Amino acid sequence: MRWLAISAPLILAALAGCDLTGQYDKKFHEALGAAAKRAVFDLVHPTFTDALDPAKAGVGVKLRLPIVFDSNSKTGAKLTGPFAAMAPGPMYVLQRDLDDNQGKWAPCIVAVMAVPKGDQKGDITKSLPAAPGATWTDVSVPTPAGQTATLKRMRIDMSQLAAQLPEAAKAALAKTGGGGLDNLMDMYVIDAGNSAVIVNWMVPKGQAQKYNLEKAIEASMGTLEVTVPPDAGGKGGKGPAAGKAPPTGCM
Repeated sequence: MRWLAISAPLILAALAGCDLTGQYDKKFHEALGAAAKRAVFDLVHPTFTDALDPAKAGVGVKLRLPIVFDSNSKTGAKLTGPFAAMAPGPMYVLQRDLDDNQGKWAPCIVAVMAVPKGDQKGDITKSLPAAPGATWTDVSVPTPAGQTATLKRMRIDMSQLAAQLPEAAKAALAKTGGGGLDNLMDMYVIDAGNSAVIVNWMVPKGQAQKYNLEKAIEASMGTLEVTVPPDAGGKGGKGPAAGKAPPTGCM
């Protein structure tokens, strides 16, 4: 009986993982959380892609694209179809058609545009247009190092934006179904030397849900690296040339 009295607490401690203070449980959940944070980067390619201007020249910005943008993606210098009316200027476009859970196909798009900053200092979003009902805000995105990065983002409600379009463009947009009024549209702006780089994502909600694209886009933006110094560009500096395209192709 004495042996049982002594051993019972030891047995209970062993069954609890010898966690008499709750530290094991805390560390276990911390490890799970860290693993979940790392897992989101499985949604993006392991290699970087250079952001390019319409002339396919590097602008000193690179990031890891979502894995859905693979060799089946199409490239172009402008948005097509009903999206063309939303483009503020020439850009480099990467488009990948994907299906949703109902078997409907629609384009998922990432588009990059480099805008000269000129003599502007400070917050570069002040000189950029805002969509109806949308504003530039600070958002936090995860980084591969387990930290967060703060970026400028404008999230656009496509239905409000469509209301400002000409009737012909509005009708064409509505006919695209999941690729039109039901789109998620996020615009990020990055200060890159003498340029402001706009990264524009447009994905239908059905495709975003099936392929976890909202998380993939945030993870992609978290891998962002600016490789051009702030004073590069017009004062004699020069951003790096576009690197060799990874399997995904260049933006």
